Amino acid sequence: LAGFGTRLAGYPGATEAANYLADRFRTIGLENVKLEDFIASVPLDEGGALTILDSPSTLPSLQPTVPLYSVWPNLVRTSTTPPEGITGKLYYVGEGDWVDFNDIDPTGAILMMDFNSGINWQNAANLGARAVIFAEPDRTTRIDGE
Repeated sequence: LAGFGTRLAGYPGATEAANYLADRFRTIGLENVKLEDFIASVPLDEGGALTILDSPSTLPSLQPTVPLYSVWPNLVRTSTTPPEGITGKLYYVGEGDWVDFNDIDPTGAILMMDFNSGINWQNAANLGARAVIFAEPDRTTRIDGE
């Protein structure tokens, strides 16, 4: 099932997983297996990317690009950027503790922070960061994601 990608309602992986499971149920002899459509409000991630530019005049098409994925939204507000994107200096701030900002000016910057950093993303926002990108951990828990 993990091979279908996200199985969140509204994404192709959800339909693929549902069809796979329905087929497996039929294969083992279960009867009256059916799929039903339903309406649900879910955030849709339309994709994003981080392009590292050496300078503002550097052509984005010639630079390394890393895909970015949105985290589950805070209440009803999804993570968004304007259509033209955003630019700023990129800094890695570890877990985002106050001391992690000592040697940088985070105002208007894009900050990369460890995902398992609790509510420290608020430190970045309070210091004027333009955006926070979370680095995917090797291990995490649901509590880390809330």
